[in-house]
Amino acid sequence: MKNLIIAITLLILSVLKINAQTVAPDPSAIPAVQPVMPGSPQTATLGKFGTYEVTMFNGLTNISIPIYTIKTNKLELPIQLKYHPSGIKVTDVATWVGLEWALETGGVLRRTVAGAPDELPVGGYLSNTIVPFTEFDTLTVNDYLKLVAFDTQQMQDWGGWIGSNNDGQPDMFSYSLNSSNGSFFFNKDKTTTTTMPSDAVKIVPNIASNKFDIIDAKGVLYRFGTSSSNITCFENTTMTLRGGLPVRPTTAWMLMEMISADKTDTIKFQYTAHQYTTFFDYSDQITTSEGYKENGSTPPSLWTTKTPAQAGNEYAGQEQTLKEIDFKNGKVLFDTSMVARQDFAYLRSLNKIRVLRYDPSSRLYQPLKNVQFYYNYFDPGGGGTGVSKRMRLDSVQFQDALTNKVEAYRFAYNTFSQLPGYSSRSRDYWGYYNGRPNTDLIPKMAVVRQRFTALPGAGGLESAIAFPDTVGSANRYPDPNYSRANMLTRIYYPTGGFTEFIYENNQYQGTDGLSKLAGGLRIRQITSFDRDNHVAFTKRYKYGYNENGYGAPNFTMPACVTCLPVQGNYITNYSESTNAGYAYLNSVYVYSSNATIPPTSLNGSPVSYPYVTEYIDSLGKSGKNVYQFEYVADAFGVSPGKFYQFVNGQLMITTVPVQNIIPLSPQYYMQDYSWKRGKLVEKDVYDKDNNLKYKLINNYTLIRDTTLYQVGFQAFYKIKPLIYEPGTWGNPQQCPHFSYNIETGLEKLTSSHEYVYNDPDTSKNVHTYKTFSYDPKNFEVSKSVFYNSAGEKLISNYTYPLNYTINGAPNTVLAAGIQNLQNNHIITPVIETYAQKTKADGSNLRPVYAVLTSYKSNIPLPDTVYLWKSLGVPFTPATITASAISKDLNYEKKIVYDSYAAGNITQQHLANGSNTSYVWGYNNAYPIAEIKNAAVKNVYFENFESGNGNSTAGDGKTGYYSHTGAFSKTLTGLDNGSYTLSWWEKSGSAWVYNTTTVAVTGQIYTISKNTQIDDLCFFPVNAQMSTDTFDPLIGPKSSLDAKSQLTSFVYDGYQRLTSIKDKDGNIVKNYAYNYTNQSTFGQQPGYGYNIETSATFQRACGPGYTGSFYVYTVPYGRYISMPGLDVQTQVAMDLGTNGQNAANANGTCTVTPAPVTFPLTNSTGIAGFTAVFSDQAGNNTTYNFPTSGTITVQIPQGTYSINIAPAPGNFAVHTFRLGSRPPSTGVGGGFSSVVISPSSTDNSLSIQ
Repeated sequence: MKNLIIAITLLILSVLKINAQTVAPDPSAIPAVQPVMPGSPQTATLGKFGTYEVTMFNGLTNISIPIYTIKTNKLELPIQLKYHPSGIKVTDVATWVGLEWALETGGVLRRTVAGAPDELPVGGYLSNTIVPFTEFDTLTVNDYLKLVAFDTQQMQDWGGWIGSNNDGQPDMFSYSLNSSNGSFFFNKDKTTTTTMPSDAVKIVPNIASNKFDIIDAKGVLYRFGTSSSNITCFENTTMTLRGGLPVRPTTAWMLMEMISADKTDTIKFQYTAHQYTTFFDYSDQITTSEGYKENGSTPPSLWTTKTPAQAGNEYAGQEQTLKEIDFKNGKVLFDTSMVARQDFAYLRSLNKIRVLRYDPSSRLYQPLKNVQFYYNYFDPGGGGTGVSKRMRLDSVQFQDALTNKVEAYRFAYNTFSQLPGYSSRSRDYWGYYNGRPNTDLIPKMAVVRQRFTALPGAGGLESAIAFPDTVGSANRYPDPNYSRANMLTRIYYPTGGFTEFIYENNQYQGTDGLSKLAGGLRIRQITSFDRDNHVAFTKRYKYGYNENGYGAPNFTMPACVTCLPVQGNYITNYSESTNAGYAYLNSVYVYSSNATIPPTSLNGSPVSYPYVTEYIDSLGKSGKNVYQFEYVADAFGVSPGKFYQFVNGQLMITTVPVQNIIPLSPQYYMQDYSWKRGKLVEKDVYDKDNNLKYKLINNYTLIRDTTLYQVGFQAFYKIKPLIYEPGTWGNPQQCPHFSYNIETGLEKLTSSHEYVYNDPDTSKNVHTYKTFSYDPKNFEVSKSVFYNSAGEKLISNYTYPLNYTINGAPNTVLAAGIQNLQNNHIITPVIETYAQKTKADGSNLRPVYAVLTSYKSNIPLPDTVYLWKSLGVPFTPATITASAISKDLNYEKKIVYDSYAAGNITQQHLANGSNTSYVWGYNNAYPIAEIKNAAVKNVYFENFESGNGNSTAGDGKTGYYSHTGAFSKTLTGLDNGSYTLSWWEKSGSAWVYNTTTVAVTGQIYTISKNTQIDDLCFFPVNAQMSTDTFDPLIGPKSSLDAKSQLTSFVYDGYQRLTSIKDKDGNIVKNYAYNYTNQSTFGQQPGYGYNIETSATFQRACGPGYTGSFYVYTVPYGRYISMPGLDVQTQVAMDLGTNGQNAANANGTCTVTPAPVTFPLTNSTGIAGFTAVFSDQAGNNTTYNFPTSGTITVQIPQGTYSINIAPAPGNFAVHTFRLGSRPPSTGVGGGFSSVVISPSSTDNSLSIQ
């Protein structure tokens, strides 16, 4: 019944889915540079995957374990375990699934607070009343005084701003959806947002209510923070603002719901909150003072002081962990351990994932499968405390519904070097372990400071000399002997074998031209071993142009390597009248361990690799692939600073270089260009003899490039002394303002050239290329041009909902449907597509095909598909407005989707064809009936599985339930005429199929039954109905075709198909799933290879001949999972296509021997015993024992297994004898390797 659905769906997909690809004078008044607050361990690690991409461009490989995929009619949500192989920082805290592992379950919305929380009621970015930034250059004196809250009795400059919590920077929000990742910030209007990179999502923020709605381009709604029923879930972080104000802003909003575009399908999420405190980070600081003092009576004095300081910052917050995901007909439960973790007792580990399904049999949620997690701990002290232990994931075990082990993954880690405790200062500039016994985090460096030798004279000038010194003692350089501590080294897989990972440090070229190590790791080699520990293949990676090993550093060396010191010179406690006291100059320098320029890029990767070479070795050299990626470096986001001051009573504005200032917020704003880099530019494939065999060249274009000017600003401390108006002296808190812009946009593939080389016959070389243009509103392909080797062009054009202007109330179905799509932000469906073709010289432009799709006006689902009929005439694209539609006259209706219910198609027809109708069940999740040649109003089907059955479970013909007693159903609105009424009826212990023809008059008919019935069908006599029952989340349970032939399906505890039965319950096909040694494992990370699977087939022979049996085996590793085609399906297709052919080719035919007369004897006097004979091909024949006495049956010669089953409800123990074999005792019996032949001793069977 599903063929038409599949065919039409494929047509729609081929039409709609387009893909172009084939981020006071006291020195203590100067604050230290503060570290950036992280999220909880859970969201921080999840965020790493959203920003620090796992790509070859970053030197990383994808390591993931699929756990379970939630699939409903309209939504899909994969749950997977991911490992981030970039290295482990000293302060990294394990998530609930282990160190560096993350469990992806749909998405999260995270925030990085810049300055103060945007929503801070007083002074926050969304509430402050700062003068618009674009006006700064034209401020009047009065404007300036008002802006900085000047006390006219004392010059404060930015003092009011500095000492308060005014926020001039927008926070950055990052989201991860099932369909995309990105970031956004609030615009200067404080209500709208801008995404980075540009994304076609629609963001509806309500930060005050902790609710964010993000709608993707397909119209799927992701609701964060607050659900539709006002259930809230978010994470808070404790932080202290500049003015000393403690706040606890929301830093993560959890995904609460996924709602389908047509609002008929929802996935809901529930969480459990954990309050906890973890060690966060240390910061070190050295403050030096160079003083010069005069008091008018004694000689001037000089002094130097050096004051070290350190702080250990703890992070307090709330972590949310998943508790439950609810979806149609199922749920996934996440059970946390009841035992406190040994590293952080406040946190809990994930113990088990339980997948439950709605069971029609019990009408309850029952176990479907389980995933058990096993942990241990890294412990550098061999029994140390929580300040040093780190939880690691040791294995993941997949279990069936009864918790029996089915398959497992096991993990091995590098324990030759162990990570130290979280408080260790043995770390490089990037925070990774370097094994050095540092006592502080300030690198040892030579510095030169100013020492004053005279007070300022007229104009504020003073005298100073250079004073060299040494500060700091730490070695902050990476050490490859320690960088790989506790990293994942092997994954052992369920099907035999393992994969081994070898890492090395990131590397770049220093300004001196020498090779330098950077923090973090890159992959050097991946080796996969088969089940016999033989090398299956090896991938080796070389980096840099011509394999020089260098990558592009995503950091600024002066700030990172020298940890640019916080410096400030100011004049304190000075009076021009020496009789009034004394005066001095004090030059203060602050050296901090926290760099003012980030030691890595915003997307997390310290080094990127524009050039990567991949060597593939499999039983010897197999050639190499050379990749080139696009690279654009990040940049200072701040523009040259505007410094405002008064000179001679006039407001003066001067420009201050970035390098001469230190920000009050944690770090400089850096412009993130990760969205411009990492795309594949070129790929070259060489064979083992280094011959170029294939080349791919991609070109990208900015289809959107937007700069938002002066979005935010930062206040800074100035390094050099201020120039003062004669007669006044400056306050040490004077500082400049730096505004910054944010650039965002989107790059897309605009052309792709492919070259296939055939050496030595160059005449066979092939060059093809494609070009792409994009819609500026939804960023989908609007035009593609394919050039073949002959130079001919195939031009495809696409239009989308936003390409049409629908103002006001539409008066055409097509316009109304488009407006409905627009209103629901469903902007990716293709409304019209048409293709054209030209000759190599561009001549003879002619249309090839065109498809136009209209949508329903009330639901965002297709209404009609029009196909263009080629008559050798030009084609005119459609124009659609609210009041008019103009489409090509040669369009013809092809498919009409007449009606839907709960988002499911209930009736459709081909143009000029008959209707096909559908009935849906199991909470509208599965099609349970297909009726050809009938309108949906004229059909009725009830299988009594969705709550209408009242029998005991298991007492149904096709599913689990039937109906007993009186049943009545009145059907109205029918067309008058003859109808077929069919049903299964139970008579005694047997089910009997019944059918009759009934007449409908007056458009009404009442079905009345008062027996035990199942599968009640009503449809026109000239229609054909086929029906299905399902085990939700497993598969079809039974199928009744239009000829009333019943097929049923049986699954094992792990939901794999094991047998197919005919209408009489006889097994007609068996399936076997053979796993190798469960203690060893093997498949590629991120991939899925098939397991070895065998099936027995019998050669087909002519009449009078019997074919031999042949075992056909699909070996391990023949197939790999692909999108939309899993390995199990591929194996089944292989068995179905090639198994019988192999048996026919390799088997033999022999003359069929005469069957053997076989006596079946029952001495118990109990009826209902059966014997099932199964041959070597899995074919089954059932024989019934007499109630008493003996009967003889004719059994073909061969080898069988026999299973003897008692009558239902008979639990007595009996003795079973097969020929001369020892007897078997039990409720039922069974024998294997039973030889049936004239001379066999197995030629009789009895029950006593």
